[in-house]
Amino acid sequence: MGMKKGAATRRKGMTKTTRREFLKQAALTGVAISGLPGAVEAVEKTTKGLEKSRVVIARDTAVLKKNGEVDVKVLQKMLDRSIAKLTDAKSGVEGWKKLFKPNDVVGIKVNCLFGKGVSTRPEVAWAVVNGLLSAGVKAENIIIWDRSTGDLVKVGYKPNRDGTGVKCYGDDGDWGELIENGSFRGRITKIISEKVTAFINVPILKTHGIAGVSIALKNHYGSFDNPGSHHSNNCNPALADFSAIPIVKKKSRLVVVDALR
Repeated sequence: MGMKKGAATRRKGMTKTTRREFLKQAALTGVAISGLPGAVEAVEKTTKGLEKSRVVIARDTAVLKKNGEVDVKVLQKMLDRSIAKLTDAKSGVEGWKKLFKPNDVVGIKVNCLFGKGVSTRPEVAWAVVNGLLSAGVKAENIIIWDRSTGDLVKVGYKPNRDGTGVKCYGDDGDWGELIENGSFRGRITKIISEKVTAFINVPILKTHGIAGVSIALKNHYGSFDNPGSHHSNNCNPALADFSAIPIVKKKSRLVVVDALR
């Protein structure tokens, strides 16, 4: 989640929330957004990180219709409003522009491993896409991805590897060179290592039998070739060691959590 141990501080005019409170509140029909340390500063060309990550929780009971479908207009307003608050911007568009530049190539890492109902909803991913487009990022420079194209399809995403517009595809075994960092040893996705200048981590909030909870850190188990080798000791410290890989840390720009249900 990009949150430091203990209380996570939201921006000016917002109250503090503990991790326990965050999980409880986020479960009440909402979207949680975390600006990783240095996210805004990254676009201002400074490497100085923030002492604590910023967290915004958006809630609106109208985002889910009676039939369970997502009201995309309500969702977009929730996301843009949150981005504005996260960045101290006057509008969502202004906030997106603080985080991303027109020349960025941006990856959107979703989690689709276990099918509909427990995967990142396409509506959430496309709300993020709309935000990037409003910042001037070109559609062809946006990549929605996960470990497998087949996993994306079963959740409702439409693959587009070589066509025009926003790209959407899986790693499908196309891994980069071997990287070692702490307890992590594996080959990471070329989307992170070679293709994008920044990425947005878009997990779904859910429990996990080994790690306890699956959010942003666990979502990256779809970003390298051998996740099965990194589950010992409740995924500790492998979860953190992967995200601490310099190129992963450098390109991590934002976390948007699908906590709609």
